[in-house]
Amino acid sequence: MTPAWALQGIGSLWWVLSERDVSVSLAHGFLAVSIAPTAIGAMPIPRRLDRLHDDDDINQLGRWH
Repeated sequence: MTPAWALQGIGSLWWVLSERDVSVSLAHGFLAVSIAPTAIGAMPIPRRLDRLHDDDDINQLGRWH
């Protein structure tokens, strides 16, 4: 995980936990849940594409996004 993603994740978690309004906390939580699969699933693909061009990886990257 890159430092920027780690910093964004820590900041987002702090934001969700520090909010006093439940509806805003839920909205932030849903946002985090929707972003997490993309971050986890899509992050390794560009690294693989740097080493070797693979049409399957390109298609998979499109599906993740």
